[in-house]
Amino acid sequence: MNHLLEAVCLICVSELIMFFYLRCRISPDMDAGHYFIKYLLFPTVCNLSVTAAGYVLIRSGRIDGRCKNVIPLYCIAAVGFVLVNVHSRFAITAAAFVVPVLISAVYGNVQMTGRITAVCLALAGISLILPLYDPEVYRADDRMNKLLSVLFILGAHVFARAMLSYMDRKNEELSRSKAEGYQLKENLKRDAMTGLFNHVEFYRYLEEQIESGRTEIHVAVIDIDDFKKVNDTYGHEKGNHVLTGLSGILTRECGHNAHVSRYGGEEFTVIFVDRTTDEVYDTMEIVRKMLENLTLPDVPAFVSISIGIASFRSGMTARQLFEKADRAMYCAKRSGKNQTQTL
Repeated sequence: MNHLLEAVCLICVSELIMFFYLRCRISPDMDAGHYFIKYLLFPTVCNLSVTAAGYVLIRSGRIDGRCKNVIPLYCIAAVGFVLVNVHSRFAITAAAFVVPVLISAVYGNVQMTGRITAVCLALAGISLILPLYDPEVYRADDRMNKLLSVLFILGAHVFARAMLSYMDRKNEELSRSKAEGYQLKENLKRDAMTGLFNHVEFYRYLEEQIESGRTEIHVAVIDIDDFKKVNDTYGHEKGNHVLTGLSGILTRECGHNAHVSRYGGEEFTVIFVDRTTDEVYDTMEIVRKMLENLTLPDVPAFVSISIGIASFRSGMTARQLFEKADRAMYCAKRSGKNQTQTL
């Protein structure tokens, strides 16, 4: 509304400048009182009244956010109506109704643009049937100038709709680009086969948990026993079934707050936070037994895993914690495989 008030003041100043120009260059004997009332006082009072009414409505607190955006546009249309009727002999004033229609496109709301266009058309129609404001200076093309305002409004509406359509397409492209960027970012964190996190994301998350000051952090390293034999005996496709079968068990049994990763090859890792060592051990034992009893297509022999668990100690780095869990896993291997060891 502040900008509208500035525009009203500018119109008033323009009227004053026009008065002095006409008085000095064209009609030295013109009636100053008549000019001030008809072209300065009356339109300025109307414009200020419209601006004040819009300001009061916005400040009243009874208008929601959407209406607050549209009230200034209605006020601009009303000011345009005054301008078109006071200076109908100037063809340029016919474009006054274009302003609120084009501004409405900024809000990206097709319905708002439609409503503003309808109001402007209604005001333009009223200006066509009203008695001419100043019959003394009437010219034959005054009514044509008012008719032009209708055409300008329709043209502005078409242009505004084109702008809205363009903005919608750009917003859709931006949303699609953001979604694709997010998906690409997520893909970079994941292992393509199992959908689990990769070893880069494993270290990032583990370092994040250590830096957060948590003390109950545990890492489990899981390695499939004799996986090379599975591939050599049944083929790599059946070996992939083993990998995806184990990843599914880990995802289901470790819980939503566990961070499960495929570290590489047949080796997996799980980061547990806010759990005791016994809870982590019991969970990994469940995983081990479930895989042992899992029936895989065309893989008659059971598949086992060796698991190592390490708990965080103050001063340890993410690499040191992983290596400790990795050593525990190799202890399980050397102790006969298909078991869980802790360090």
